[in-house]
Amino acid sequence: MSHNHKKNLTQRSAEGFGWTFFGAGGQAVTTLFSFAIIARILTPSELGLVSAAMISVQFAQLFGSMGIRPALVQKEKLDSDDFMTGFIISVFFGVIFTTLLILTMDMFAVLFKMEELGEVILPMAGIVLLAAIHAPFEALLYRNLKFKSISTIEFSSSLIGMCLVAVTLAMNGMGLWSL
Repeated sequence: MSHNHKKNLTQRSAEGFGWTFFGAGGQAVTTLFSFAIIARILTPSELGLVSAAMISVQFAQLFGSMGIRPALVQKEKLDSDDFMTGFIISVFFGVIFTTLLILTMDMFAVLFKMEELGEVILPMAGIVLLAAIHAPFEALLYRNLKFKSISTIEFSSSLIGMCLVAVTLAMNGMGLWSL
């Protein structure tokens, strides 16, 4: 490995760390700010239902991408066939685990002792499929060390989704649906 290539990789890694820190820090601040406002508007019961639903959704998401993202990032030579295969597998498992979440939402309601939980999980279940669709594209950004793009996307989505949309909806009486 040449000195210039090593320096370039070191510099890119440092820049990647900086952008990742900015993205994670920005998300943390926007989430904290948003929840500080929303927690004063929603009832503890509404916050509890959304939290339990998110736990259920995140549980399904753990299995939804089935390791496609790291496989695409780490594959030595990635061609368009590899990407499409990863995309199809990711979407397939996303559909499977979205469906399983919907079919088991009443079990989660019993587990959490929250009768209304299924009604909250149902519209949120689509997050599992959306994450599975998103995973291969995010893998390409990581593979190509596009940390600035990743951080900008994550921070912008948090800023728009939480600070603008969720807070506005909560302030306009949308209750738990604001989240």
